[in-house]
Amino acid sequence: MSLYVYDVEVAPNFFSAVVISYKGEDSKVFEISERRNDSQEIQQFLDSKPILIGYNNHSYDDPIIVAAGSGYTNKKIFNLSKKLITMEEGKEKWDLIRKYSLEESSVDLIRMLFSKKLRVSLKSLMVTLKWKKLQDLPFTPEEKIPTTMMDEVINYNFNDVIFTKHLAQHVGDQLNLRVGIEKEYGLNVMSRDGVSTGVSLLLRLYSNKTGKKEQEIRQLRTHREGLSLAECIVPSVWFNTKEFNALLEDYKNGTRANISQKVTFKGKVYSYGIGGLHSEDDSRILTPEDDEVFIDSDVTSYYPSLIIQYNLCPQHLGQEFVSLYEDMFQTRVTAKREGNKLVNETYKLALNGTFGNLNNHYSWLYDPKVFFTITISGQLLLSMLCEMLELAGFQVISANTDGVTSRVKKSRYADYTKVCKEWEHRTKMNLEYTLFNKIIRRDVNCYYNIVCDKQGVSTGEVKEKGAWARETKLGKGFDKPVIQKALYEYFVNNVPVENTIKHHDDIFDFCMSQKVGKQFEVEYKDKPTQRINRYYITTSKEGGSLMKVKENGQKVSLAAGQNIMLFNDYVEMDDYQIDYQYYIRTAKEIIDLVEHQQLALF
Repeated sequence: MSLYVYDVEVAPNFFSAVVISYKGEDSKVFEISERRNDSQEIQQFLDSKPILIGYNNHSYDDPIIVAAGSGYTNKKIFNLSKKLITMEEGKEKWDLIRKYSLEESSVDLIRMLFSKKLRVSLKSLMVTLKWKKLQDLPFTPEEKIPTTMMDEVINYNFNDVIFTKHLAQHVGDQLNLRVGIEKEYGLNVMSRDGVSTGVSLLLRLYSNKTGKKEQEIRQLRTHREGLSLAECIVPSVWFNTKEFNALLEDYKNGTRANISQKVTFKGKVYSYGIGGLHSEDDSRILTPEDDEVFIDSDVTSYYPSLIIQYNLCPQHLGQEFVSLYEDMFQTRVTAKREGNKLVNETYKLALNGTFGNLNNHYSWLYDPKVFFTITISGQLLLSMLCEMLELAGFQVISANTDGVTSRVKKSRYADYTKVCKEWEHRTKMNLEYTLFNKIIRRDVNCYYNIVCDKQGVSTGEVKEKGAWARETKLGKGFDKPVIQKALYEYFVNNVPVENTIKHHDDIFDFCMSQKVGKQFEVEYKDKPTQRINRYYITTSKEGGSLMKVKENGQKVSLAAGQNIMLFNDYVEMDDYQIDYQYYIRTAKEIIDLVEHQQLALF
């Protein structure tokens, strides 16, 4: 089986496809233009049944290369390209795509990596993965390409394909997992994101368990007209204080529109909604007294455990669903313990992919009562833990979705765990403990927590979350990560930000990038430039302003008041003339937000 990475480019008078071996260095260039016509060679290549890896290729490149191999002229290829780009999502577009399908012989990385709502461009991923050459399309889509420019377009095509290969190898574990799923379960999920993969596996296993055909199961739904939230509260929910009992009554008398609530208890504000319970935490640094420690109690696999322990199955799927779900949960626990990565990761996808689809009326899992029972009861049960801890004399510092962090006297550790065990007994859930001796937070979703043992001695582990995390995740944008590194060193290791920033030697970590919509033009130093740009703040006189230009000519700076140096092409230099003071100020502004809040407490 031959495995290739590829990408195509189309203009009114030009088509090119660059194909590179996934495991080797072999490459092919196919072209249809006034210079040559490789249509037959393209068809011969496709007839050899290669597996093709691309980025957004199911919706674009696959149909285009099939058409090119079928003898289409440049005009017909261009017209097909316009249709694929401009047609709205729907049956007509998918019928067109299927007409030119490569069937199951291609892998689409954009579909594998991201759900539809979270997809980002290939160029954005180039920025995240610090690709050396960030190049926008060197021609406008409607423009005929001069013969003298065709090789430049092919070079651009090569850059995209070489990066796509790099991306595929970067996410090789995810590709290999899907290969394993296909071999083990007979499911082709190579171009499906994690949730879709998990739900597909769940469907296959449910079909096997019940003997029902998958197509039949896909049509099933349970609709709930006039669903009240009182139906979504499990019997274990019980409170002792007026604040939480008032919340409980509000839910018992409410509908889906009343899910967002707030409760103030013992001076802490708790917010409730679709996304789960979280406390409203201010920016500050927290350190325990010498005789104290912070303890974070997280519910083990909270949502799956709620489904299993409270028998929460979509009505149309019956008891077989919960039975299967519990079997999968136990199988995953065993696989994780035994180091069986394939089963562990596969079943994790299936278990975690269920929740959101319970409220997706396009899904065979749809039953909003189950969804809202998990959401409402999950928040109320966690609120019970907050209440029980506070009433037992343990201050709750923070609560978020599936965990509660509290201030605990070391001498009362046994008392603390006794309260937690009582909560576990009442709710049928299990808790896992992590101890901290320092919490540095911007808010409930952005922090550094320093892990320690029962004596309060740091273990060297730091729990990072949110915008302060040092690792930039695919699809999450890229914004001068040297700042996160400087914050980490300052807050965790007491290193001045000046030291980290001035001695950091990765120029990419000083860079940032912003997506500019197609309705704007972009100018650098008052001259047109490409729409996607990577840049850093510089002291050099060679720098300038970077502006997006509206249709009416109004200009908006992409870095207001700053001197920009474009860095779309990597160049190795002894001195990049970085404006270190800009980055130091930016880091210190964040630090001041935290530390000034701290001082304001006294």
